[in-house]
Amino acid sequence: MKTIAEYDQEIRQNPNDAELYYSRGNMYLDQADDDKAIADYTKAIQIDPNFVDPYYNRGKAYYNKDDNDMAIDDLTKAIQLDPNDAEIYYTRGFVFLTGKNDIERAITDFNQAIKIDPDYTLAYYKRAFAYHFMNDYDRAIADYNQVIRLDPNNPNIYVDRGDAFLQKEDNDKAIIDFNHAIQINPNNALAYLNRGCAYANLWKEQAITDCETALRLGLDEKNTEFAKKFIDATRKKLLAKKNLEEKEKELLGNTSDNPMNAILQYELAIKYRDGNGLPKDLEKAVYWNTKAAEQGFIGAQHDLGQYYQSGMGVPKDLEKAVYWWTKAAEQGYAGSQAKLGLCYATGEAVSRDLKKAQYWLTKAAEQGHENAKKVLTMLKV
Repeated sequence: MKTIAEYDQEIRQNPNDAELYYSRGNMYLDQADDDKAIADYTKAIQIDPNFVDPYYNRGKAYYNKDDNDMAIDDLTKAIQLDPNDAEIYYTRGFVFLTGKNDIERAITDFNQAIKIDPDYTLAYYKRAFAYHFMNDYDRAIADYNQVIRLDPNNPNIYVDRGDAFLQKEDNDKAIIDFNHAIQINPNNALAYLNRGCAYANLWKEQAITDCETALRLGLDEKNTEFAKKFIDATRKKLLAKKNLEEKEKELLGNTSDNPMNAILQYELAIKYRDGNGLPKDLEKAVYWNTKAAEQGFIGAQHDLGQYYQSGMGVPKDLEKAVYWWTKAAEQGYAGSQAKLGLCYATGEAVSRDLKKAQYWLTKAAEQGHENAKKVLTMLKV
């Protein structure tokens, strides 16, 4: 390989040789001397305006200097001179993505690079990153699949695809990917951290072990702070789950009609419905909601009607919905009175009866139910 001094001498002897300026510019670029590299590429372009490579490399040098507009101008000129070079499209897409935060134009360039070279691994990878950034996880995963096809032993790809599955709340597939990353590289701290997050979503104790392993292996400052807070939060979350499960066992063994039981059953139902302090479980939510409703707890009766109306956790059954709304309405629950009035007004699951509709809507309206007021007004028109 020639030295810069040797190129200096050759350029003195051949001052109109664009190739010499380009080659010396490459040496400066490798040494991170971007200003000198740009000067040599510029000289090469002056000598030969149709010389593609100096435009391409000058664009990279400008990018190194955070002059993204100049970088894009040079890369665009390179594309004009050589529109079939996938690497130039990829590089310009990379500048759009990381330098300009112009996701759409970046994707357009990555698309073109892949069209020219269907096995362009980096183009798939960066396009996946762009889709991931846009929260378009399905497209991101499709591109990660292509990257894995082309580069199956890169653990970072599995971590990234696993994160996309994690964002889609597909924790099982996420864990499979993190497992694969760890199998390839047992010291991949980020794989352990992300797998810990997935296990936490599944309420598994393994979440804490994984996060502690990630800390031991070494994380950057931001992820270290996150992991420490996440471990504390997960411990509290799992302890709360344990306490609620013990309370659930107590309720299962308590058959008395104590009104406090109905309240506790209803609270438990809400926690299972919303995933608040317990793993989300609509089947258990309906079970405990029904227990509370059967004891006459009006909030539970109304909610049970909602379950049957929507088919959430139970087969959709409008007649059962009306049954439970009637129970709650008769106890003065405005929400159920409004629901019942609307059913009678429309004939949904009951025979249409405007008198009953007005009766129940009036009851709800008198308690300040705004939707009931609106429907009453419509019925009177």
